[in-house]
Amino acid sequence: MMLVMDGSWLEQHRIWPHLNIEGTPMNLLLLWTVQDERYYFKMMRNLYGITPQLQHYGCMVDLLGRAGLLDEARKMVEEMPMKPNSIVWGCLMGACEKHGNVDMVEWVAKHLQELEPWSDGSYVVLSNIYANKGMWKEVERIRAIMKERKFAKVPGYSLTTKSD
Repeated sequence: MMLVMDGSWLEQHRIWPHLNIEGTPMNLLLLWTVQDERYYFKMMRNLYGITPQLQHYGCMVDLLGRAGLLDEARKMVEEMPMKPNSIVWGCLMGACEKHGNVDMVEWVAKHLQELEPWSDGSYVVLSNIYANKGMWKEVERIRAIMKERKFAKVPGYSLTTKSD
């Protein structure tokens, strides 16, 4: 762990194959991945002269969010040199849902609703987070908005195969 924290990238890569991955907690592996990707993201510009594009920022936001680094993911979105699209906002919203961050998901939802006012996705995620936190008045408020805007719940479905 300390190899990653102090930036010893080469040493980290040298010992990586010798780690007992099976016994390593997944969140620790994800943090190692985050450190690597931060490094490679910076090297795109600094070493190779490649300007990161929207999809590169989206990948970083998704990775940071999955690792629970929501403030860092938000900062990256705010500092992007281009306007984030609904995919970038959706990555951040999914991370907020995963980690139960109500304050940030409300901020993200506002941006998503401005970009795609016809989409019910941000409302569904908001409702789910509020329900998970026991914020029932907020759940009712979101569902009322969805009803007013005539967002219909699309039934889920599954495909199965029958083997003989």
